Amino acid sequence: MGMFDWFEPEGTFTCPTCGADVVGWTTEDGAAWQGKDGPCVLFVWRQGRKHPVRHAVDADVRIADLSGEVLPGEFRLYAQCPKDHWVDAVGRCDPSGTWHETRLVPQ
Repeated sequence: MGMFDWFEPEGTFTCPTCGADVVGWTTEDGAAWQGKDGPCVLFVWRQGRKHPVRHAVDADVRIADLSGEVLPGEFRLYAQCPKDHWVDAVGRCDPSGTWHETRLVPQ
């Protein structure tokens, strides 16, 4: 498996296939989705923030200053529902670079 980043979208999402709530994977920070459109170094991105909130790696390799890290204007993220259906979403950043929107991708 390649590297990825963690994403914590705001709001609740329902699996378009079965209707189950989608929360993502359990992480140290709670629940998160995954995505490969960011730097893919295990940053934790939180909707409403411009920069990652954490670098989820061992302390000896952790990047301390995350203020220079930003997401692309549009990026994909994904999770699995409790019934193992893959759910895809698109995140969007506003002109300042802050992640402000997450929408499910229609199946």
